[in-house]
Amino acid sequence: MSRIYLDYAATTPLNAKVFEAMKPYFLEEWGNPSGIYREGQKSREAIDDARHHISKILECSLEEIVFVSSATEANNLAIKGVLEAWRKKHHRTPHFITTPIEHSCIKNTAEYCASEGLAKVSTISVDRFGFVDPNDLKKNITKDTALVSIHYVNNEIGTVEPIPRLGKICEKQGIPFHVDAVQAAGILPLSVERLHCHLLSLSAHKFYGPKGVGLLYVRRGTEIVSQMHGGGQERKYRSGTENVASIVGMAMSLQIAEEMREKEYDRLQKLQIFGYELMKREMPKVKLNGPEIGEKRSPANLHFSFGELDGESLLIRLDLNGVAASLGSACTSGMIDPSHVLTAIGLSHEDARSGLRLTMGRGTTKKDLEKAILLIAQIVKTLRKEQEFA
Repeated sequence: MSRIYLDYAATTPLNAKVFEAMKPYFLEEWGNPSGIYREGQKSREAIDDARHHISKILECSLEEIVFVSSATEANNLAIKGVLEAWRKKHHRTPHFITTPIEHSCIKNTAEYCASEGLAKVSTISVDRFGFVDPNDLKKNITKDTALVSIHYVNNEIGTVEPIPRLGKICEKQGIPFHVDAVQAAGILPLSVERLHCHLLSLSAHKFYGPKGVGLLYVRRGTEIVSQMHGGGQERKYRSGTENVASIVGMAMSLQIAEEMREKEYDRLQKLQIFGYELMKREMPKVKLNGPEIGEKRSPANLHFSFGELDGESLLIRLDLNGVAASLGSACTSGMIDPSHVLTAIGLSHEDARSGLRLTMGRGTTKKDLEKAILLIAQIVKTLRKEQEFA
């Protein structure tokens, strides 16, 4: 059976050119970058070259890039590191602002900091499309606000937040602004100057790079405490022997993504419009979750709800018929918990449970998307009939 993959927001396949660029650092140039001898220095040069290429895309200085294992680690370092630095400097509990629709690695870190008394956390509301109101951010800032963390693109419903406006607010108040940009790479500009951010997280496997490597941009002058102690690599922000091959792969995959970005944006948006119109034609009552199709929504994202329907059953039948997609909720011990993103934008329990996310990428064709959507419509109709007779 020919498979159709529609879960590019979860992960992407490794680009073949990236794999070839990584190979020498597994088999030939495998020296420890901390070594002063030739083998070590060859690895060090590779890391330095990768940092240089990435810095040009982010429009930042070399020393502002910190290589880590994942966006989860980058986000933890940004949040815990900045809050700890502020607490040590001011000798009182810092205030942290975020939103209710962040990725779980932000959400759970915020909850941990609040439960352990490491920070007072404010969660500013979003509207029914997932947008943050800049005025709400202003209202929530206090004299103890030490950090604001808001994602660039929502991973479930594709909302593109007004990051430059939010960043300017924080900049004016002298508050560090962290942006989780994991879902934006290869789709939207990543210039940290344009975004007015102090910290920014990326994960390579979201833009056709290897898994197990990411980065945190830390603007010069931002006070942050390391969360991992050891040999002092990455200017003491992140100790541990560097993953040279994966760092090389991340740099190349980000370069390729940036070179393709504008054309790929246009291609994906055409697919998105086609997919949305086809779904509406086949199922007029279907609900599109998140913003309307346009510049305020990621062109790679379609997210639908089908009413009183078991989303897990839909997902399983799609998989059995050769389509990989994802739910707008988390599966835990065989039970479906409504997505915190979908409930935060006001969806009912039933609509949240029936959420289906389709995310497109370089391998998505119009033919495959058409086939998948026609199959979805067919399965939804079958499931509804089964429910009627249950």
